[in-house]
Order: sequence, then structure tokens, then C-alpha cells
Amino acid sequence: MLMVMPIVIGVAGTHSTGKTTFCDELQKKLKSIGISSARVPSFGMQAAEARIPMLRDHNYLSTRWFVEKTIEAQLEAMSSNLVVLVDRPVPDCLAYWHAALESRGEIPADYELANIYSLVSDNLLIYTHLVATNLDRSIALAPGRDNDECFRASVDRYIHKILQNFGAKYDKLNLSNRRDLLCRFVDEIKMHLERK
Repeated sequence: MLMVMPIVIGVAGTHSTGKTTFCDELQKKLKSIGISSARVPSFGMQAAEARIPMLRDHNYLSTRWFVEKTIEAQLEAMSSNLVVLVDRPVPDCLAYWHAALESRGEIPADYELANIYSLVSDNLLIYTHLVATNLDRSIALAPGRDNDECFRASVDRYIHKILQNFGAKYDKLNLSNRRDLLCRFVDEIKMHLERK
């Protein structure tokens, strides 16, 4: 029997731009046709409970924590699932760190950049699909979310810049192409699983 590698879809973007909604919709569509999928959530709530710096307070150690937690959860999900949806893939962690550094006017140490970039670069290979949302200020912020528009815009800019600098192939997600992207992913996942 032919072994089929898991499909791993990473959905990146600044906060309140529809990442989780997109993952929810895709998971629901897959379930409706009998395809189960695993979810790797963002680790923001866990970080907040552990008092790990986030948003404008992101630093090298907190960024490394987010990257390592995401990688660990991805590998665990991939070990027993053929479809894995990642709400905030590793490039997302890097974008938040760069935006935080920019907001504080700080420059990281060379070894810190090299270490995080190496982790992100190595991990990019596992994503079969990458999606990055585009910041749309007409979409209301979710309750309790950070409302610093300059910081949100900075994260959005860095996400696209980082993906482009790594040469990553990715789809831009917005309200106008959301439905088409969902249908395309479902079709591609079906075709992929039929090879199993």
C-alpha cells in the first residue's frame, strides 16, 4: 500500500483577520465529506497563563517558546492524522517578534536571529499549503483582542515579507477569495487522499 504524507495547512496572519474562522470552515467542510483533520491551535492563551511575553513584549525566548510549541504540536498531529490544520504556523511567531522589536526600536543579537530563522526555515518544509491573511480593517476585532492598529499592520507586513524572503509559496486569504480557497483545498485534499 502506498504511504501518503500528511497534508499540513498553515494559516498565518495578524490577530482578528479570519485565520481561526477559515480553519473552522475548512475542518467543517472536510468533516461533511468524511475526512477528519487535526488542529494545531495558537498558543496565546497558554502563554498568557504562563506569563510568557507576547505581542509588543515578544522577545527571543518567548518567540523560541512559541516556535518550539508549534513544531512539537505539528509533529504530534502529523504522526496520526492525514490532514493537519495549523492556526499560526511558525512564520507567524517570527513576524510577531519582528513587529515587537520594531515597536520597541530594538535590534536582536545575531545569534538570536540565526537561531530562530534556522528553526523557521527547517520547519517550512512540512507545510504542503501556506495561507496568509491580509489585514482588513473593516473586519471588527474580536472581543478582548489587542487594538493597536499600528502593531497589527506591522505584524501583517512582516508575515508577508518573511514568507516572501523565504521563497515560500503561499496563498493570500481575503474575503473575496475565501470560498474559492476553501473549495480548492477540499478538492486537493480529496485527490491527495485518493492516492492512499
